[in-house]
Amino acid sequence: MKDFEKRFFDIRSHKPQKGQVMARFRAVAELVDGGEKRQLITMLLRDGTAISTSQLMRKLCHANELESYSVPRKMAEDLLAGMPVDEVAAKPYEYMMEMYYYTEPDNVPKDDERWDIIKIINMDDFLSIEGKCDAISQETEKDNTAI
Repeated sequence: MKDFEKRFFDIRSHKPQKGQVMARFRAVAELVDGGEKRQLITMLLRDGTAISTSQLMRKLCHANELESYSVPRKMAEDLLAGMPVDEVAAKPYEYMMEMYYYTEPDNVPKDDERWDIIKIINMDDFLSIEGKCDAISQETEKDNTAI
């Protein structure tokens, strides 16, 4: 897509703007040998918990909730079965990844099953209230500095 970064805004680092919707992109991905996978292996070999490995899969690999647990589990099973670390690192593990963006409704591809719009019933109402709360907060801060 042309000018993707100008039209789609990662929800982890942006706030929604009035008129925007939340769009989800889903696709099958493979966890291949690289920094994230090596970090997962290290966590599994040490005392990495299911929560920490899941968080890494969610944040760095954009795995959905279910896959964020199942992929590290499959890797742990391979390691427990005696597979060498380098073979686990080289073995691709397939998973469903998903990313969320704020964007204008017209930017979301209509005929692409990988994309869908997540309806937030009162997004514009929320943004209006949030803006008022920010304004009240700023007014309160100004009043407190005068004391």
